[in-house]
Amino acid sequence: MTITRVLSFRMLSVGLVLAALTTVSEAGKPTIPAQKAVESLPVVPLFEMIEAKQVDVKLVQKDEAVGNLLVENKSGKTINLQMPEAFVGVHVLNQGLFDNFDNQSNQGQGSGQSQGGQTTGGGASSSGQSGGPVFSVPPGKIVRIPVKTVCLEHGRPTPASRMEYRVFPIERFSKDPALFELLAKMASGKTPQKVAQAAAWHLASGKSWKQLAAMKFRRLGGQPDIPEFTQNQLASARKLAEKSQMLAERKSKSKDSSTVAETVVARREVSAR
Repeated sequence: MTITRVLSFRMLSVGLVLAALTTVSEAGKPTIPAQKAVESLPVVPLFEMIEAKQVDVKLVQKDEAVGNLLVENKSGKTINLQMPEAFVGVHVLNQGLFDNFDNQSNQGQGSGQSQGGQTTGGGASSSGQSGGPVFSVPPGKIVRIPVKTVCLEHGRPTPASRMEYRVFPIERFSKDPALFELLAKMASGKTPQKVAQAAAWHLASGKSWKQLAAMKFRRLGGQPDIPEFTQNQLASARKLAEKSQMLAERKSKSKDSSTVAETVVARREVSAR
């Protein structure tokens, strides 16, 4: 093989590697994988930067189980972003209805009032670190963050890549802290998606364990239907839902205790003056 051919082959190999690392967003712009955080820069929560219109974020669901967050930096400088431990993804056709959830005390209110896809819930793997993962986004670039998700509104259409989704804090959808704990645990990668899905429909859509056990996949050609969930998956989902509720209650009690302690200290300081 001549030197020219060797060089051409190596350049082609490099090009293929770069092409594999770079994809194209829904808007036609190239995307890059998540970038390592820059130590010299402060870390800012994702939703804070969305609110300030410094970043634009879209959720592209491949299906109900996985998707990518496309985070575009519009600030003109490199920024360190911290992902939330969990979030909800809302189909744009449902956003007007979703805004009404702010004043509701329960989840899933209004399901079926529009033709949009199911609201999803999930997060990005934190690799064992406290809180959500931290990554940097160079100015003008779009970073691609893989996420794991489950559906939260049984009965609506299944999410698909053709649907446009936006992300919001979980509190905008549900006041149940157990749902947050469930989604955060799933995002950590320690919970099978089918187990998390059954538990999520139980907490977010109010499906009983009996109803979940009765769900079937409809098969064509006269073949018998098959269960949506196995008995083992439902047993694990039930334990997951119970653990999520217990953890939420424990955190609530701990928070209340801290508030009482702070109040007592404040009163003592006032009395000492």
